[in-house]
Amino acid sequence: MGGPTAGKQPCISSTFVDTQTERDAIQREIIPNVRGIAARLGISINCVDMRFGIPRDSTSASTIHTCLQTVSHCFSQGPGPAFVFLSTDKYGWVPRIPTWIPCKAMRAGKATRQLYAKDSSYVDERAVLREEQNDEKMVETCRQELMAFAKEKEEDSPGLLSVLSLSMTALEVQLGMRLSAYCNSPI
Repeated sequence: MGGPTAGKQPCISSTFVDTQTERDAIQREIIPNVRGIAARLGISINCVDMRFGIPRDSTSASTIHTCLQTVSHCFSQGPGPAFVFLSTDKYGWVPRIPTWIPCKAMRAGKATRQLYAKDSSYVDERAVLREEQNDEKMVETCRQELMAFAKEKEEDSPGLLSVLSLSMTALEVQLGMRLSAYCNSPI
């Protein structure tokens, strides 16, 4: 019998600091057993643990992009479980401002217009963060502008209030739930 013919990459998601022990136990005790069972079925398993995928010098915008792209990639690897969430009482890191916003949200205020630029390369036009911002005062002003706009003009900014309020882990879980709705897996 040859080696595995199919592969699966489930993503393990949780807040980082408070789940170190659990994540280590999963890597040390559970994953090897799952790999053994899967190999007998002709499936290779390579769990994605984002503790090892986010560089220490990663900016918040690149962290958001990397995390959500990784979750999407795991779902693209075919049928079967793609997402494991470890829940604790911690909420996790909440990104200060999103990497993109609906174009209409550019009306939120001056700081928002300074930090975002319209990008017509998407099917639904959006405004994208010009670059990673180090001006904390401007970022906080932009955040306040966007929060106020999202509350007052929800029809012009669907989902913006949630994105401004959700932790990175919660964003991963929401994406995982939405993608799993499209996954017709018998497993």
